[in-house]
Amino acid sequence: MIFNEYERAAEIDEKQKFSADIMTDGILLARFYKTNGLGREETQEKIKTILFKLDGCFTDKFKEKSLRDIMSGFDSFELMDNEPVYFYKEEMDIIKQLKNKTARKVLFAMLYIRKASGESEFEAEAKDINRLCVKRIYPNSLYPAYHELKELGYVKYTNFKGENKTEIVYPALNIQYTSEPVIVIHDKHNIMNYYWNYVGEGKFAICKNCGKLVPVTSFHVDYCEKCAKEKYLEKNIKYNKKRTNSKTTTE
Repeated sequence: MIFNEYERAAEIDEKQKFSADIMTDGILLARFYKTNGLGREETQEKIKTILFKLDGCFTDKFKEKSLRDIMSGFDSFELMDNEPVYFYKEEMDIIKQLKNKTARKVLFAMLYIRKASGESEFEAEAKDINRLCVKRIYPNSLYPAYHELKELGYVKYTNFKGENKTEIVYPALNIQYTSEPVIVIHDKHNIMNYYWNYVGEGKFAICKNCGKLVPVTSFHVDYCEKCAKEKYLEKNIKYNKKRTNSKTTTE
């Protein structure tokens, strides 16, 4: 489940792969890079890299034309909205009061979907909840969790023209917002890190480069996996450049 265009673009960037709709994905990705501060040349190079990974049924001529078409409107592209998602103490108190441990994670995930999508009703299949919760929740655990949330009146389900819709019933939650946010989610691919960190399950650190919350799996963690790779490559480039300059000077 993709909640907004920023998240869709981030997924394309991570997988380095376009769907069948190359133009739409390409423009989306160009806007994503522009939103993150990249200029025309950097954006063009990144999109070109992905385009030229397309299989052999696409000619180089087609790829070059697609690149030109995607980049033709770069200067007028609007920036994307990438607002973080906030959770408040009052919401987390309700979640922590639930008897069923799975129900706590499910309600957190559903609240996230509601906040991120901006829709009062949304589709939330078991696979979507599982993806957000990272660890697979089996039906024998998931259905009792759904049942508890439904019995409490926190969620309701409707079926219209074959579409299963879920709605968070805010009046039933009876939330009186008086606090500042206690959770600010920047990394939309790992929302449960924020949940586990709040409830005290596991150790986490903040990436010094992008601000994402990452699990502490060793003695010392400074960066998330993606930023660590980028820093490693950056260090190698600087080292090789210095070595080349030093060699040139001595010759």
